Amino acid sequence: ESNRGGSSSGGRSGGGGVLLRAGDLEELVHSLLTAAGADALSAAAVTENLVRASLRGVDSHGVRLLPHYIRNLRAGGIKVNPNITWSSDKFPAVTVLDADNGFGALAGFKAMGVGMAKAEQYGVAVVGVINSSHPGMMASYVLKAAQQGYWAFAFTNTGPKILSTNSSRSYFGTNPIAFACPRQEKMPFCLDMATSAISWNKVESARKTGAQLPPNTCADDNGNTTIDPQRAQHLLPTGGYKGYGLASMVEVFCTAMLGMAFGHHTALMYGPGSDPAKFRRLGQFYIVGRCDGFVPFEQFAAAMQQMTDEVRQEPSFSSLPGEPEVNAQASGTHPDAVADAREVEKLR
Repeated sequence: ESNRGGSSSGGRSGGGGVLLRAGDLEELVHSLLTAAGADALSAAAVTENLVRASLRGVDSHGVRLLPHYIRNLRAGGIKVNPNITWSSDKFPAVTVLDADNGFGALAGFKAMGVGMAKAEQYGVAVVGVINSSHPGMMASYVLKAAQQGYWAFAFTNTGPKILSTNSSRSYFGTNPIAFACPRQEKMPFCLDMATSAISWNKVESARKTGAQLPPNTCADDNGNTTIDPQRAQHLLPTGGYKGYGLASMVEVFCTAMLGMAFGHHTALMYGPGSDPAKFRRLGQFYIVGRCDGFVPFEQFAAAMQQMTDEVRQEPSFSSLPGEPEVNAQASGTHPDAVADAREVEKLR
């Protein structure tokens, strides 16, 4: 989900934010995480995830999340030096990775590394991450695999936030789905979507800026649609009951299958009832496979490129999944990331 803004020039933006070059932003994010107590591996993983999201124009999952992460880190809800372990005791291609209540980004990159090593040997691998926290932009992990020649899926559960079909209450979270695979051109095909119409981070952003919400994306306490971010309590599922169904599928992968809490038993990220000192114990589910499992890799990559080229030639074509983010970064329309100056100053 994108929420693009900013410009390529340095200095202060007209919207009250501060524009930083990518290298400066990475240094700032890493230094703030380290100052808050994060170990070197955690700081590097979170920095890569947040900065990559901002540079791709996915500001809802970019550096604006840093204050939340640091607040939880300082309160004890995220471990500063987790002991991540993994095992494949039951089946060689199935791995359980215990994030030890550290950063979800650290667990995500580690899970993808384990998954690629297993897939290289067995053709396909599944890695279930337990005792995790918010993983940030899921595209980071599947792109890591696709850029090394694999296809990959990534899923995570979140706290209840999607309005249940024919109900006035939420049970499932925004539960995103990400998929990526290589093609002949440099950038892989990548789909990264929440099962909600928008992300809750966009609601939080609108509450700070005073902007209205897009129509038919949120509902109030009574289950009625609203464009007022102050009244929004639930997100509407993307595609109606179909998005709700996809959210339930992700919940199965990331909770029941892994022994993690689900539905109303899940610790919340924001709002009443949330506690920055409490471990969220989220689950993430990663599937990684070789692209030559059915046809030669070259044939697969060529077919993906042909599909890409043909879709781009369709009448009234706008973009393939992930292309707005790729174009924002590659074309230089979003070479800087915008950080809320007030939020950054609070952390210095």
